Amino acid sequence: MKTCFVALLFVFIGPVTAEPLRVVTGEFAPFTGENLDHGGPFTKRVMQIFELAQVPARVDFRPWKRGYLETLGGTYIATFPYSKNQERMEIFHYSDPVIYGNIHLYANNESGIAGFTGFSDLKGKEVCLPVGYNLYEPLEQAVEAKEVTVLRVASLQQCFDMVAKGRTDLTMVRLEVAEEIFRERFPEDNPINVLYPSVLTFTEHVIFPKNSPQSAALLMRFNEAMAQLDSQQQ
Repeated sequence: MKTCFVALLFVFIGPVTAEPLRVVTGEFAPFTGENLDHGGPFTKRVMQIFELAQVPARVDFRPWKRGYLETLGGTYIATFPYSKNQERMEIFHYSDPVIYGNIHLYANNESGIAGFTGFSDLKGKEVCLPVGYNLYEPLEQAVEAKEVTVLRVASLQQCFDMVAKGRTDLTMVRLEVAEEIFRERFPEDNPINVLYPSVLTFTEHVIFPKNSPQSAALLMRFNEAMAQLDSQQQ
């Protein structure tokens, strides 16, 4: 089986001495970031997996939309981190989960919103999300039911600034990312509170474009190497 796979890799990406394959990510502190140690822990883990898979790779940092489109266009063999949605699943192969996390809502301290028990209790509220970010199923269902609306803006930082100024009601992201923004934007007097419990638990993945003939083989090797790495670290 391993011999067959090596042959497939040779056919699709050439010998192991070839130029490193290019993967792309964006700024998503504390998980990915050009100025973070090793590009952030998610980037470090992805590159360790490729190294263990004996697939030479290098990572570039690009704006999210550009990296996504250039992956579809063949400049990059994969991009990360991405959670699952139906639109992307139609055009990308998803790796096994690389990390797990919890998504929380965030509201202004003076909004009167103290916790999350369901979107049905937030009727008429507006949730700010950056362009390209997942709605996730609970929010998507609430939007379809006309319980809440979604405002799309350019960046997550912009969403948090708008919540802080009372220009929108809520935003939504995993806690670790929000804490980075709090440290950057509101180091002394944070006007935003985290709503508990979380909206959902989710997974983040490396995605490989289905329009590339090498993706299926690379995906298989990536998943095998990730399982091997995890077993070594247990």
